[in-house]
Order: sequence, then structure tokens, then C-alpha cells
Amino acid sequence: MSAKIKLLVITTLLIVNIGLKAQDRYEYAIVQGGDVFINKITVITSSDEEIVETPKDSKRKVELIKKVEELEKQGWEVFNTALSSGTFIGHYFYMRRKIK
Repeated sequence: MSAKIKLLVITTLLIVNIGLKAQDRYEYAIVQGGDVFINKITVITSSDEEIVETPKDSKRKVELIKKVEELEKQGWEVFNTALSSGTFIGHYFYMRRKIK
């Protein structure tokens, strides 16, 4: 092999290696809560599941937003949301945080 081909191969491998290491890695979570009939907030991550009961007379949507804000203070960020409809309305927040 000529010197130019060897240099090209080594340069390509180096660029690919740097590109792979530059990608961010994330941990993901789903925060879900309901409307009138669902009285709990569920937080699911790859390592844990937390269920928070909310009082029947509480404003459940406000409690859900407070939980999302609490997680944001811990380094999580919302990257998507969803709303399910039907008999029970559910609100979903898809969150992620960088793995250090």
C-alpha cells in the first residue's frame, strides 16, 4: 500500500472514532398523569418506577406539572409530550437527561 492510502485509512478511522465518541448518551423517562378519574402520577425510568398518589380534591394537572418541574431541577428535559383521549384522558411527558 502506498503512503497516501495508509494515511487515508488512518484518517478515516480517526474521524469515525471521534464522531462516535461525540454523540450524547441519554437516560429516558416517562411522566404520566391523568385527568378526573386517575389519581396518581407515574414516573418511569430505565432503573426505577415511582407512583405518586394525588388527593382526590387536588388539581391533578397542576400536580403533574409540579412533578415535571421537580425533575427538570434534577437535570431532566422535556423533549416530547402527548395527550391520550377516550374514556380517561392521560397526559404524557417524555423526558431525557444526559448520562455523564
